[in-house]
Amino acid sequence: MSPAGSGLAPEGTLVNDLDPSLPHIGDHQDPAAPVVTLARDCVTALSHPPHRHFRGQLLYASKGIMTVETQFGRWLVPPSQAVWVPPGVIHKVESLGPLYLRSLYLHPEACRGLPEQCTVLTVSPLLRELILRAVTLPRFYD
Repeated sequence: MSPAGSGLAPEGTLVNDLDPSLPHIGDHQDPAAPVVTLARDCVTALSHPPHRHFRGQLLYASKGIMTVETQFGRWLVPPSQAVWVPPGVIHKVESLGPLYLRSLYLHPEACRGLPEQCTVLTVSPLLRELILRAVTLPRFYD
């Protein structure tokens, strides 16, 4: 499933799998929530191995530059952009320096109508503020 030379692991060696019973990020917070968030501040370089999620993921770095790689492409992503990774897509994330990563994880039912392939988005000032606020909300919400 991985293209030659992409560095992506074969399916049997993933960090996460699509089995909803496995502890995926966000699912342990509230499995039924349409959206869960994660804020991760990496003061040194980041290298997150190939993995996939039951949920779709919007990856945004408020500071720093990240590389997001899938079997479909590789993107160098500055703070003015974000990457949408649909549910189940194998991806890895890296940075060469500090990275302030903000992720929104959308339940598959909340992904209806969103792109079915990885997409780079321009982050408007409004979207930036919405993401930054979302990651500060309580883990469990109504």
